[in-house]
Amino acid sequence: MTDTTSKVLVPVPTLNPLVARLSPIGIVEHSIGAIPEPSLGHCVDDAGRALGMAAFLPDDPNAERLALACMHQLLRSRTTVGTLSLRLDEKGEQTDDPPSDDATSRAVWGLALVSTRFGSRAIRKIAAQQLDGLRRFRSPYPRAAAQAVLAACVLLDASPSSLVGIELLANNLGAVPRRSQDGKWFWPEDRLSYGNAILPEALLAAGQVLREPALVSDGLRQLAWLIEIERPNYGHFSFTPIGGRGPGEPGGFDQQPLEAWAMASACARAHAFDADPLWSESALRAARWFAGDNDTGDVMWDTETGASFDALTAKGPNRNQGAESSLSLIGTVLAATSATEGRFAAT
Repeated sequence: MTDTTSKVLVPVPTLNPLVARLSPIGIVEHSIGAIPEPSLGHCVDDAGRALGMAAFLPDDPNAERLALACMHQLLRSRTTVGTLSLRLDEKGEQTDDPPSDDATSRAVWGLALVSTRFGSRAIRKIAAQQLDGLRRFRSPYPRAAAQAVLAACVLLDASPSSLVGIELLANNLGAVPRRSQDGKWFWPEDRLSYGNAILPEALLAAGQVLREPALVSDGLRQLAWLIEIERPNYGHFSFTPIGGRGPGEPGGFDQQPLEAWAMASACARAHAFDADPLWSESALRAARWFAGDNDTGDVMWDTETGASFDALTAKGPNRNQGAESSLSLIGTVLAATSATEGRFAAT
């Protein structure tokens, strides 16, 4: 693997950019420039992913504050039928947005991480109680199902007898696609869409928990194919744009930070199975996407706030700094650090 770590200029992961986006309601979804705008709402999926970051960084001085704020947001988001409302307004009232399996699955994932990995026993207990109310979550949508599978594997890694983990895995693994029937287009969907690398990561995680080598093999093949498509000639990443990408279509814009996070996370998991340097190198390249190793050469994070910009457009960064983007930067750097076994140094 080429030593490119000295060229990586991304921030050391902290929870500061997320805490800066907290309001009395929870984590603010959107920002105007660097300024969070509570009137645009507080989304369940951001709260779930922020819980995950608090679990990954439990020694951060803001971890407990962030975890409690996000669990409070999830509690206010519970509906009368036990599901989660997608969004709370600036007063903390549930909006009339339709429910989202994607958002709920991300909340399930964050609660699973906090309930098993957080330092405070009291906070772990609160998370476990909230998670128990979502244990029957089931989605026909591949990415939501994949996120639920990852949550299940977190629980089963911690306790192989976890009933919530067993139920989530049984309910959702079948909705994660494995193989394409088209030899010319290996991906198991007609088009790449968003957060694509979560599909092979879920197969890898489930394969490990269930001790099924075929799942691991399918996950590695999917991920290697995706890297080949999104990293032409194994240079920088040109992630699938927001409009998706089908057979024969070139890359494009807008590219979302979420794609870098999904890719780095999947590569870190693949690295645990396979010594091929493709995985660690690709995780590192995903982090370098934020440092300007991308289609326009623009740095994709704000050195003053430590937050990520929202998208890479043909004209450079969309300089708004929403919660998802900042979560993605933190998650990408953590995954790249894991995949390179500490040899990757953020600055």
